[in-house]
Amino acid sequence: MPAPDPMSMMHLYQPMSFPRQKMGRFEIVTETSEVFEITDVSHAVLLGVDPITLSYGQPVDFHVLIGYGGGVMTSDKPDEVYIQYIAFHKMHGRVLVGGLGLGMAANMIAAIPDVLSVTVIEKEPDIIRLVDGNLDPKVNVVQADLFEHIKEVPKGSYDSAYYDVWYSTSRREWAASVVPLYRMSRQLGINMLGAWGEHEMVAQLAPALYLQAMLNESNPSLSFFWV
Repeated sequence: MPAPDPMSMMHLYQPMSFPRQKMGRFEIVTETSEVFEITDVSHAVLLGVDPITLSYGQPVDFHVLIGYGGGVMTSDKPDEVYIQYIAFHKMHGRVLVGGLGLGMAANMIAAIPDVLSVTVIEKEPDIIRLVDGNLDPKVNVVQADLFEHIKEVPKGSYDSAYYDVWYSTSRREWAASVVPLYRMSRQLGINMLGAWGEHEMVAQLAPALYLQAMLNESNPSLSFFWV
């Protein structure tokens, strides 16, 4: 799927409304600057879009969700907006979302004209409490583990799905998380699928498969490889 033009989304690069606050192991902090990246050289290589920096002309506070002892989980900064948007901008109908984060993705999906409803599966109650009151009325949050919950979803319940429940964008994450979720989703009749970091995972997978094929040609033997 072609990546959308970053400049066509200027109205999306605005911070959400959050105070600095902490709930259990999770905390919302702010990052202040006048200049933020939308895309960089990696996006140019992987997606064919130009590196773009956005200047606000005055200090602006964006938000970062920190968890698990200091790890960055997500943010509402322009680069994160773009990376998430490319994965779900074609969503429609009843949308299943894995991972709540700051609620930014769920709200943007809810604002898509063809979207009827958004159901978010989030296993951490503290994250749900952190973003309470900042969600679109079309968004419903269910506290559950996505990988367990999706096994119980009746076929035909959703038309689209967007998943973001991992930190890494490695090819092993693709095999361990994205592929199983996509397979289960298609069995449920969900054909419009997107995942955070998918373009990076696929970019890593392609050369890895090529290298494995070359090695097998030089030393033919039975071997297994994660895809």
